[in-house]
Amino acid sequence: FLFLRYNLADRFDLRLYCGGSVNDQDGECYKIFNAIIGNFGTWVESSNEPLGKKWNNTLVAAKEREFDYFMILGSDDFPSISLFNTYFQYLDGKYNFIGITDFYLLDILPLKTKLFEGYENSYKDRTLGCGRLLSNGIIQKNNYQLWNNDLSSGLDMSMDKILNTTEGLCKKTLSCIEDDFAMVGIKSDFGLWKYSSYRGKVIELLDLMDYFNSDFRESIIY
Repeated sequence: FLFLRYNLADRFDLRLYCGGSVNDQDGECYKIFNAIIGNFGTWVESSNEPLGKKWNNTLVAAKEREFDYFMILGSDDFPSISLFNTYFQYLDGKYNFIGITDFYLLDILPLKTKLFEGYENSYKDRTLGCGRLLSNGIIQKNNYQLWNNDLSSGLDMSMDKILNTTEGLCKKTLSCIEDDFAMVGIKSDFGLWKYSSYRGKVIELLDLMDYFNSDFRESIIY
């Protein structure tokens, strides 16, 4: 986050809102957040279950200060600078929702990588949950409640149902492949969202890194 904040300062004033519990990992997550993020972020105390309520609570916390847009990211989602720069091109007032249809997956232990090319069948062209960017206006219209509070799965579709009834919604859909940026989900087969549970085109890690813009490689080194 600090790398993104520093390198995007000419276009964005980024602030991090992190939903979590002080009891996570024996309190280490909370300690690390305060030590590293400090005044550039807000820790939002919330139980991990149900996830819908946790995410809504985190969004509500953003009322503390004015903002133009809010991006949804999971704790294992890693966007490149080039993604933000591409999004910036469409923040001209026409679009109040930006999302992506594909993303890369990295299994952190054996360093395997694949490209998830998006949903299929009736869900084709639906945006993924990670990287969704919504305007303040759209969020306010929904009273800072974008998910069903009782859900811990199916949250992307939960948001879709709410947004589909939101007056004035104007979407822009982008692609990592077609628009030349990166969103990487850091996965393993030990976490909640398993690497093996995603279908996708297998990609060599070195080839993947060669494809990414230099800013993304630099941010990993950082």
